[in-house]
Amino acid sequence: AGGEVNCLSAGEFGPIIISKSITIDCDGTTGGIDGAGINAVSIFGSSSVVRLRNLSINGRGTGLKGINFTAGAALLVENCVIANFKGGVVGDGIGIKLQTASGTSSKLYVVDSQITGNGRAADGGGIAVAPNGTATARVKIERTLVENNTYGIYANATGGSSGGLIAMQVFDSVAADNANHGVSAFAVAGGAVASITLERSSAILNGG
Repeated sequence: AGGEVNCLSAGEFGPIIISKSITIDCDGTTGGIDGAGINAVSIFGSSSVVRLRNLSINGRGTGLKGINFTAGAALLVENCVIANFKGGVVGDGIGIKLQTASGTSSKLYVVDSQITGNGRAADGGGIAVAPNGTATARVKIERTLVENNTYGIYANATGGSSGGLIAMQVFDSVAADNANHGVSAFAVAGGAVASITLERSSAILNGG
């Protein structure tokens, strides 16, 4: 726990299953993770802090989720490309998905990254934040392009309950050419709260 993996060559690695605090940094090589037909990166360490830097994560059209974050204190995604996750069933076809358990609190940071070409025909998309029950998710997206997905960035609180919260901030980012909404929030009366703040950002040429 707390260690670091550095890439010596670009390669096509994966899938990766992470259950502890770790940094994976491929600076200078841009390590590739092949996510065809699977979740490329699965994170479920209950108190882990995971940093992913300088990675290219490619679902090759059949991948389920680029990064599936189901438990952990924090996930930091820096200078990564996550693309072509279009496979699976409802709940799949997503570049980054945060879906943590009721009663937990997690943070997601996405910085200097590109999330592109993800989503099934009618669902899925770029970045999906959908915690359960009373879970709290705090999200910061900065200098990131979310492009050509089914949905772009969305906070989905419909699986949450009273006391649950999604608090998302988007800075200096662009959601463009997504088939449906570029940036969206979903909630139900009496349930969890979904809040998105955008500053110096654009949602342009989206279908919704």
